[in-house]
Amino acid sequence: MDTMGHLKETARSYKGNWYEIVVAAVAMYMQKITGNEDIVLCLPMMCRMGTSSVRVPAMVMNLLPLRIPVRPDMRLSELMKEVQLEMRRVRSHQHYRHETLRRDLRLLGEHQRLFGPQINMMPFDYGVNFAGINGTTHKLHTGPVDDLSLNIYDQRDGKGIRIDLDANADIYQKQETELHLQRMLHLLENVAKADQDVKIADIGTILPEEYVTVIDHWNHTPQELYDTSLLGMFSRQVKGTPLAAALEFDGNTLSYEALNERVNQLAHLLEQQGLGPEKFAALVLPRSEHMVIAMLAVMKTGAAYLPIDPDYPSDRIAYMLQDARPICILTNAEAQHRLPESEIPILLLDNPAICEALAAYANTDFPCKQTAAQHPAYMIYTSGSTGRPKGVVVTAEGLTNFLLSMQNRFTLDGRDRLLAVTTIAFDISALEIFLPLISGACCVVAQREVIKDPFALAQLIEENRISIMQATPSHWHALVSTHPEKIRGLHVLVGGEALAANLVGALQELDCEVTNLYGPTETTIWSTSITLQPKQTGIPSIGSPIGNTQVFILDGGLQPVPPGNEWRLVYCWQRSGTRVFQSPGFNC
Repeated sequence: MDTMGHLKETARSYKGNWYEIVVAAVAMYMQKITGNEDIVLCLPMMCRMGTSSVRVPAMVMNLLPLRIPVRPDMRLSELMKEVQLEMRRVRSHQHYRHETLRRDLRLLGEHQRLFGPQINMMPFDYGVNFAGINGTTHKLHTGPVDDLSLNIYDQRDGKGIRIDLDANADIYQKQETELHLQRMLHLLENVAKADQDVKIADIGTILPEEYVTVIDHWNHTPQELYDTSLLGMFSRQVKGTPLAAALEFDGNTLSYEALNERVNQLAHLLEQQGLGPEKFAALVLPRSEHMVIAMLAVMKTGAAYLPIDPDYPSDRIAYMLQDARPICILTNAEAQHRLPESEIPILLLDNPAICEALAAYANTDFPCKQTAAQHPAYMIYTSGSTGRPKGVVVTAEGLTNFLLSMQNRFTLDGRDRLLAVTTIAFDISALEIFLPLISGACCVVAQREVIKDPFALAQLIEENRISIMQATPSHWHALVSTHPEKIRGLHVLVGGEALAANLVGALQELDCEVTNLYGPTETTIWSTSITLQPKQTGIPSIGSPIGNTQVFILDGGLQPVPPGNEWRLVYCWQRSGTRVFQSPGFNC
């Protein structure tokens, strides 16, 4: 049976007309494409009620708004009832001229639309017969179109339904218009064959070839991990470039060899505290070289670190410690007073007794105890903006996969100097600290007071010959607007907030290479990245998935949507697990 046959058969089951199903399908398409659940279509009306009006030779057709609620969780039968009810309602107002309605609603200015796509059911028989000779009718034009206009024909010559789609050329390109038509026809076929109880979310819109593109081609991201780890890559740098600068803070520099020795000393001490695989150590430390040493030492024991910013409110610190139940807390005298009362053992790293114990392990190697890829590497607590903060455990494999992906994309080497400005309580700090240390580059840790002062931060960037830095758009806005010349030529990594096109332009005018990054904590820091092309226009893309990661853009019903639109749900899959994340919208 052809599509028109299915439409008419389905319409009988709804006690309606086939064109009501077409209207429902278009409303459904608009909801799936835009994410809007309040769809307003344009429905032309003949406005010839009664015998006398039918005989008047004049154009009296009116355009009326057809408002239809469409939700992904609706049944198809529910949507059909809404369409039938609304079409009956709007017919009773068909003499309310749309010009008058626009004026009454004060929608007379530019971009003040009354409705969206127009659906015009053509009741004319275009089969032309001249004394037995069939003619062909060609429609040349139907007049100006504000948005999209669908003209639907029930062809009496047995060829079934015909749909012509006209588009406003100032809004839609030809290829885009053709894709809209193909998708609408595909959706209409699915609706015509669908059961009444099927949910709107389960009726497919995306074309088969588009499905292959967004599910398979865009997510082909295999990356071999080569049986390595963060600590393994760091050890290779220690052996390969032992005297190269690895870590700098407040004028003090540690070489790779010296840093590794300090890490080994602390790892020995932590092992005595009972640290090992599947256990956690809380780090409540101000920004310094001790912070980085503690992160690496905890992981060398096979344990995972729990970073806690000393400036957090005391009740948040107490909640995190109670919830995570770490084996011990690493802190110093400066931060200790922020800790709540607890039975958890505390190691003051600047305590003379601890310093003496560490000295006993001088020049002593410490073999890495992290043996399983799924051992936790760290735990990060979310902000709690959507409820209570949640601890997200990131595995050693997830962290290694992320760092390898970033290394492949940025190719840092011994000439690079990365400035770390993010609190270790945010997972972004893992890139700032660990990426240089596996690449032979130098990690320069900025002091807390410097980070808050754009002038001091700009000075630090210039004086320390920083080549790459990661920060939020807010930070970059402050630097661009106050001391732009200090960041000229920098490789700019942007994440944590939506990146505006004007900021991209301002950074590129300073010869900065701009990389936009996106990712939820649950899928290990960043999940997508893109280095933007010069003279970038429009909303910057969040890029493509990193290694061993798949990213799906979904509609409100968690179904994949076609490429080329702005959508609301992002679904990220990585080796460490699967999650669905609510987001404000992305351009991909």
